[in-house]
Parts: sequence; structure tokens; C-alpha cells
Amino acid sequence: MTVADNDFNEVVQAVRAILDSATLNQERRRCTEKIESLKEGDASVSIPIAFRLLLQHDQQVSHAGWNIIEHIIRYKWAEIPGNLRLTIRDGVLEQMSNGRYSLTSADLAVKTAISRSMVAMMEQEWPQNWPELFQQFKDIVLNDQLYSQAQMVFIVLKCLIENVVTYTTVSNPLRRKELSMSINSIMPELFAMTISRIRICIAQGVDNEPILVAKAGIELLVESVDWVVGRLLEEVVDGIIEVLCAYLRTESHGIYEKSALCLFKIASRKRSKNDETPIVVSMFKDAPMTAILTAARLAAGVSSSNKGHYQYLIALCDLLCALGIHLTEVWGYIKNPPPNFESYLSEISFYFQHPSMRIRSEVALVLVTFASHEQISQTKEFTEAVKLLIPVIPKNTEKIGSLTDMTSLTSHYARMDYEDDVEFSRDFTQLRDRVCRFIGECSKSHCAEFVMQINEWIARIVGNTVNIPATEFESIKRYLTAFVTSIYQKFDNELPSDVDAAFVYNFQVLLARIQSVSSPDTVNLMLSVLSSFLKLFEKHAELLSPFFEHLKNILLIDLPTAEVMTLKRHAISLMLKVSSKMPEVIKPYAQSILDIVTATAPHVTLMQRANLVQVLGALSNLVPAENKIVFLQSAISQNVEFFASERFLQAISSPANFMSFIGLCTPPELDDTTPTQFCINRQDLKANLSAIDGILQQVNVPENSSNPLFQLLGALLPNFFQCAQCLNLMRHPDNLVTIHSGYDKAVVDIGPNDRHHIYCFVMEAETEESSDGSLTNTATSRLQTFIADITDMIQSILGQCGSRLGYDFYRLPNAVNFLDGLGSNLNYIIDFRMRFWIKRTFNPLINTCPQGLEHTIMSFASRIMQHMQERLRNRWESISTVDYDAEPTKEEIFLEHMTCVLSREYSGFLYDIFLGESNAPRDEKRNPSDVITRIGGKLCTDRNILSSVVATICCLLNCNDTKTALKILPIARVVFGTTTDYFDDQMTTYVFVHVIQSLQVHGADEVAQGPILSLIFQIYSSLRPKHLATLGGILQQVPETTREGLEAFDNRITNMSQTDKIMEKHRREVVKKILRPVIAKNIGEQHKRPSHLRVLQPLIKPPKSNGDSSSDISLDGGLFA
Repeated sequence: MTVADNDFNEVVQAVRAILDSATLNQERRRCTEKIESLKEGDASVSIPIAFRLLLQHDQQVSHAGWNIIEHIIRYKWAEIPGNLRLTIRDGVLEQMSNGRYSLTSADLAVKTAISRSMVAMMEQEWPQNWPELFQQFKDIVLNDQLYSQAQMVFIVLKCLIENVVTYTTVSNPLRRKELSMSINSIMPELFAMTISRIRICIAQGVDNEPILVAKAGIELLVESVDWVVGRLLEEVVDGIIEVLCAYLRTESHGIYEKSALCLFKIASRKRSKNDETPIVVSMFKDAPMTAILTAARLAAGVSSSNKGHYQYLIALCDLLCALGIHLTEVWGYIKNPPPNFESYLSEISFYFQHPSMRIRSEVALVLVTFASHEQISQTKEFTEAVKLLIPVIPKNTEKIGSLTDMTSLTSHYARMDYEDDVEFSRDFTQLRDRVCRFIGECSKSHCAEFVMQINEWIARIVGNTVNIPATEFESIKRYLTAFVTSIYQKFDNELPSDVDAAFVYNFQVLLARIQSVSSPDTVNLMLSVLSSFLKLFEKHAELLSPFFEHLKNILLIDLPTAEVMTLKRHAISLMLKVSSKMPEVIKPYAQSILDIVTATAPHVTLMQRANLVQVLGALSNLVPAENKIVFLQSAISQNVEFFASERFLQAISSPANFMSFIGLCTPPELDDTTPTQFCINRQDLKANLSAIDGILQQVNVPENSSNPLFQLLGALLPNFFQCAQCLNLMRHPDNLVTIHSGYDKAVVDIGPNDRHHIYCFVMEAETEESSDGSLTNTATSRLQTFIADITDMIQSILGQCGSRLGYDFYRLPNAVNFLDGLGSNLNYIIDFRMRFWIKRTFNPLINTCPQGLEHTIMSFASRIMQHMQERLRNRWESISTVDYDAEPTKEEIFLEHMTCVLSREYSGFLYDIFLGESNAPRDEKRNPSDVITRIGGKLCTDRNILSSVVATICCLLNCNDTKTALKILPIARVVFGTTTDYFDDQMTTYVFVHVIQSLQVHGADEVAQGPILSLIFQIYSSLRPKHLATLGGILQQVPETTREGLEAFDNRITNMSQTDKIMEKHRREVVKKILRPVIAKNIGEQHKRPSHLRVLQPLIKPPKSNGDSSSDISLDGGLFA
């Protein structure tokens, strides 16, 4: 036995040991190292061993041989001598040409290995050193006696296109460009070759060999048809469609689904519209359309009995839908309907009635796209199709079935489409939205048909109310809202008389029927339907009186059941909606509405009474200015008395007293219905806060003048600010110890539902329902909910001190003290609530400060921004210490998610402060000084505020959340662009270093990389005049940077900064060139070993075939040397 034999045997044993589960880890490691040393060792030794491994019957051992060969081609090709390259080439070609592998997937690993090795060699040598290869591929494919080899050629070409075009895995840009040009140059021949071979396969029948070869050819077409230029595809598209349609009814080896996928790729191309016109029209020709529609009908007939057939039906429906969408894009070039357009619409309409919700949703998208298209919607064919579609619309707006339902076909298909009911509900919502858009688009052109359907539907509901399910009430509500809203818009609020009469009649019929229904739940549902017609009041004010009278009757019901409470809430919300949205309409009826509120107030709960106060607030906008104060005083007198009472003042005198007031310091009640003093306190506080919050939102604020509510509430503002301090200080250690042991300490924290909400927000999950329902009705959870509710109201009230009472508030002598007090206890606010303090309170208090009074908010803003800078820095530092190699705890996961949410919220706050209503993409080219807001500019003059904002921006640019970084980038551009005069060398270093470091964090994200490069360009160009030495010193620390490179970079930046005509991408390229070593790589490149391709002679023109017709693919080796 020779030394080579010993080495070979050792390799075989090593491979088997590695794959043997009984092998000890230490031995497995030794064997792995041996294999790796063979790969990296002398190629003259490893290559013969690799090819001997290929001959082994053990596929795992054979696969190791292919790994060695591919490794040498990828990473050592340029180093090994020419004779070894020839050896590898000849060996791989021999394996490819001998055809000793199955056409089926049994030898998929072998075929994949051959294709990877072939493509790796092509990336190194083709076409310059291998010009005749494609011709020989053609000879193989067109030989009707070669099956395995033809299939292998298709696989190799598909792999090549994937590497070069689809996934662009070729890292060398020059070679990638050469390979791309070469592939483009052979595409006409490749299409012709593939079509010819598939035609041969069609002629050979449905045996396994021709079917599998044809399938491989179709898979190559799938990879090719969506990116080639339109003029090239146009020449062969008829032939491609012909061969694909020939297999649409051939189930063997799933070739029919691949054919449908390829047709879908053709139909969904996103290219220049005029280039695509002939391609789209080709799909509508008689033969293709007949084949597609026939196959779809056959699949639809058996789809319920077989998941494979259903998947094929989905593929065909996707094809039809993509074809329809593509047709709308090119319609302007064809002017008239293509052939078979009527048949196409008929088929689409058929699938709008299919039980599968997924199919109906995709069809609805096509229909709404047609309906919104100016030309298509006017065609005779589409007009007739809509008439047939209208009768089936109601079933598409009603949710039917579920994954657990075993009675309907919709549920049967849903179990094949969705993993859970959340996905099912999401797709139903999408379907319903599309159908409602379709209703809106067609409302005017098919008004009569829709009105007739509405009349019939409401008549059925009125005649058989008790048997109508809740889902159908929801369905007609959505239907009516879509139609009524659209029809008023399209007729400019002047409805045709017959439509108007129909609406009035249906309103009266529904209202009359509601009065005779005894079930509160049914009345509630019917009231939702009735509310779709509220716009009638603008022309038919006579309908207001009976409507409000009925609402009054509902509010006078004294049954204390949950259903009645829900119905009353609905009635009050409708009163508020009409009162606030239609002031001129209700003006003559204002006294009647006031009488209703007065009469019903004793019959509703405290919270509902607070909502009635909002109705009075809306009515106050109709009262003359001289009487408004008196009216509002009568509306909220009881609320004002509560907040001025000794009872409330004593409660907010300290956090301990406040906690005692709401019952945190005493044993918890069994439930909220227990009439204890603490329950009464909580109800009173919540109801009165709700009333004040609501009326502030409803009363109109005169521009540049005092809000009449200020005269009533001004004296109470200290109490509201003091209440806020009590809420925030409940988490102070001295106050936490006073909480009764009957409550969990988490009572002043957030509950499991709020935590789940944070997880869903960051992960963009579909549901916000907590899986932990253990705390849903405990004393702790009830107090958690109460504290959250009153905190929300206090936040809103204090925010409205700026947005609604600002004219007077900022002129108060104590305004600065109020704001400073609010900002003094920020450390005790948990992150979850801080985001709402920022959104509801801090933002409006700072942003709505009148001009000339900015001094009022400077100290407050400084406190907020310094605190948030420290909080966010500490949070992200804590996250950076988490060991993610171990399983993170729930608290660690929540910390990361909560910090992401808070960072994004604060970024939005800074955006509002510094950019206001400006649009970042639109204003990107504007000078930052023209974009920054008045408030933002004023804040930047304060050194402490500026330092905090700059530090926060730098922190968030480098945080481990790209969405936050993207939100902060436009703020960074404006702040840095307007404050360069305040920069010293220390701040310059701090900012420039952090912005460059952000490329190391987010540079792998293509969306974030460009804006960061633009920001670096802006910072360098604006700071260069005063801080050139500092900037240059920082850039010198970038790896691979030379003095000459720095000088060239500086010169280019200087020249570009002197003109606005330079495109942004060129500026980014200049920065990217010098900072390339520090830009983060994407996950696929981080651990990828670089592959160095051989340097070949330039590709001057597309390679020509040598005309050799031989089917022998053993090539002259000189070109590889």
C-alpha cells in the first residue's frame, strides 16, 4: 500500500468518524482538523484524494471529496499550477458528462456539487479562457439522447445566473460586470436552446426522463425571465409561453406548478412599461389564455381534496392576478382591451366567489386596481363584470369561518393557508379593506345597483333582525360606510334625488325598527348600521330630532347590565360625533340637546356623565362669546368643585396621602363594585379628570386669544401639576413601603398586557393579546389599570395647558415653577410611561410655546433633555452588557425592547422640536438653517440643551436599533448643520468619531448606510474650515488610510462643497471610499472567506462561439494555464 493509499484511507476514516454520533468530541475535532489541513495543504496531494473520494459509494464520503474540490477552486485556484487546474477541470467535466447520477432528486447532492464546482470554475475562467463552453453546452442540450447531461447543463446555468445576477455573490466588481455582460450576450441563444429542448421533451411524451429535463429547463427560465431586457424577451416570449402552457395540465413531478411559476414571473416583471406591452399582450392571446383558464378551472374543481392541487390553483391565480396588475401598467400603450379580456374578467370574477379567502383577497386587489384605472374602469367588459360582482360583495365583507371551524370550505382552505387565527384575521381585514375600496371606486358608475342591494339588505335585516349574526351587522356597517362616504365625495355632497330618498327611507326604517327591539346587543349593532347615514343630517335636519330622542331613550334605561352600559356608551359617542362634526346643522337643536344631557345625566354612570360633558363642550362652540363662560361654567361646575375641594387638595398634598386616597395603603377590596370610600374616591377622580380632559379637547380655541376655559380652570392648574407629581413619586422608595401587602409591588409598574404590547411593537407582531391572563382581574391588576388611566388623563390635561390654554398659561407668573416641578421627578417615571409623558405632555408643552415667551420653557426643556440623555445612555449601556451567548432572561429581553420603543419615541419628540412639520426626504437638499423650527433654533442657543441633544443624537446613532438610528439621522443633519459655530475641538472630535462609529453599527444596512455617509460629508465640509487638523487626525486612524488618500479626499470634499450640482450618491461614494474599512459588513460577509479570482485579460467584446459542433466537452487545456 502506497503513502497516497494511506492518506486516502485516513481521510475516509476521518469523514466517517466526524459523521458518527458515537465519536467523542475530541476525536471529531482531530478528524475535522485533518480534513481542513488537507484542504489547505499541497493541492497536488489533495486533488487526487478528492477525486478518489468521488468514486466511493458512500455519499457522505463522496460529498467530502466535492467539498475539497470546490474549496480549491474557490480559494486556491490562482495559486495552483496550470496542470492542476486542468486536472480539476477535466475531472469535474468527466463527472458531469458521464451522466452517472439520477434525474430525480435522489442524487441532488451530487448534482448540486457538480454545478457549484462548474460555476466556481466559470467565475474564474469564463468567458475569456473558456469561450467555447456555452457552444458545447448547447450541443449537449440539443442532443435528444442525453437526459442527465442536459439536466446538468440547465442546473449549471441556473446556478451561474443566481450567483451573478440574482444574489450577486461574486465579490469582485470587475469580474461580476464581465460575467454579467457575458450572460446577457448568450441569453438569446440560451432562450432558444432551452425552448428547443423543452419542445423535444414535449414530443417525447410524459415519461420521467423528458419531464425531468423539461422541468430543469423551466427552472432555468424561471431564474431568467424576470430580469432580461424587454426587447430580448419579446423575441422569444411566444415560444416560452407556448412550451409552458403545454405543461399546465401535466402533474408529473410538479412540472405544472413550475410552469405556472414561470408564467407568473413573466406576468409580474417590473420593467419599463412600453417594453412590456408586447409581453403582456402575448399572454392574452387565444392559446395561452385558453390553456391558463382551462388549467385553473380544472385545479379549482379538485383543490379542496388535495393540498398539492390547491397550491397549484394558488399559483395559477397568482399568475392571473399579476397579469391583471401588469395590464394596468401598460394599458396606456395598448389603448384598447387585449384579446380575451372578457374571458379573463369572467375568470377573475369566478375566483372572487371561491371559498379560499387568500384567493379572494388577491383577486380583490386586481379588481380594485381595475376600478381605480381611468380607462379600464370605463370599458364595456369591466362595466358588465362589475354588475355580476356586486351581488357577491356582501359575503366578501363578512368574516366567515376560522381554523377551528369544521363546517365551511373557507375554514378548510384556511387550515391549509394559515398557522393561526391571527394570520387568518389579518388576511380577512386585508380582503375587506380591498373590497371596500372597490365599492368606493365603483360607487358612482354603479350607483343604482349598489343602492338596490342596500335596500334589499336593510329590508332583510329589518324583517328578520333576531336571526342576523353579529358578523353580518359588521359587514353591512363596513359596506355602508364605504359606499356612503364615497358617494357623497363623488357627487360633491349633492346626491341624486333617488339615492337621497333611498338613504332617508333606510334611515327611518332602521330607526323605527330599533325602537321595537328589546335586546341591547342587537340595538347596539343596529345603531352601528344607522350611524353610517349620519351625513344625511346636513340636508335633512328634520331627522335629528327623532334620532336624538331615541338616544335619549337609550340613556334613560336604568338597567345596570354590561350590555346596557355598552349601549349607553355608544349612544353618547354618537351624540358627541354629531355635536362636534356638524356644528351648523345642530345649531337650531342645541337647546334640545342640552335638555337631553340634563335629563339623562342622573341615569348614567359617573364616567358616562363625564363623556356627556364633552357633548356640552362641543355645544359651547355654538354659544355667543359673551355667554360662553356661563355655559361652560354650568357644564363643568361640579368638576371644578371637585378639584378645588378640600378633599382633593388633601389627597394631593403628598404622595403618601394620594396613595391612601386611592386605597393603596389599605387592604384591597374584593371587587370594584364594593361601595367603599376608596372605590368612590377612584371613581370620582377618574370621572372628573375624564370630564376636564374631554372638554379641553372639544372647546374651540380662538387664534391668538384666550381660551374661555382658562377662566374656569386657571386656578386649578397648580392642583393638576401637583397631582402629576404625586403620580410620579409613587415609585419613590419611601412611598413604596406604604403599599399594603395585599397588593403586589408591581401595582405601580405595568401589567403583563403592557409588557406584551412592547414585545409586539418592536417585533411588529400581529397580536397584542397577552398570553398571561393570570392578573386580569386581581386587586393589583385593577389598581394598575386605574393608575394607568388617570396618568393618561393627567398627561393629556397638562399637555393641553400648552396646546389649548397656551395663550394664558405661558404668561402665568408661576408657569416656570409649574414646568420645573413637573421635570423634577423624572427619575421615578418608568420607561413605559415616560414615552407617553414625552408624547402627550412634554412635546406640546415645549412645541406650542408662543413666540417671545420661549424663556418660560428653557429650564424645563433642559431638564427633560439632560435626563433623557442620561436615561437612554444608561439603558443602552445596560443592554451592551447582556450576554447573548447565554439564554437572556425575560427582564433582559424586555429591557431591550422597551429601550428600543423609548428611543424611537424620543427621536420622534426631537423631530417635532427641531423639524416640526417639515418632510425630511423632501427637505434634504434645503439648508438646515431653513428647516429648523423657531423653538428648535432657540433651544440650540442654550449650551446645556445643545450638549444634551448632541450627546443623545450620538448615542442613538450608535444604538443597536437601526430604526432608531434612521429616525435620528434627519435630526442630526439639522442640529449639526445649524450649530457648527458652537463646536470646539472637543465636540468636533466627539461628534465626528461617533458618526463614523455608526457605520460600524449600521453600515451593513443599505437603507441606513447612505444617509450616514451623507451626514459625514455634511459634518466634514461644515467643520473643515475651523477644525481641519482635528478631522484629519480622526481620519488618519481609519485602517488602510494614507496621507495621499486623505489629501485627495479633502480636495474632493472641498470641490464638491462649492456646488449644489453634485449628486448625493457621488458625495456618498467619496466618503465610502475612505471609510470602507470601518463600514460594517452584512451577516453573510462577516465570516465569509475572501475568494480571489484570477486576473484575466479585459473582455472587449462578447465572446464568439468557435463553431465546434462536437458534443465532447473535453477542452484544450492551454487556456487554463
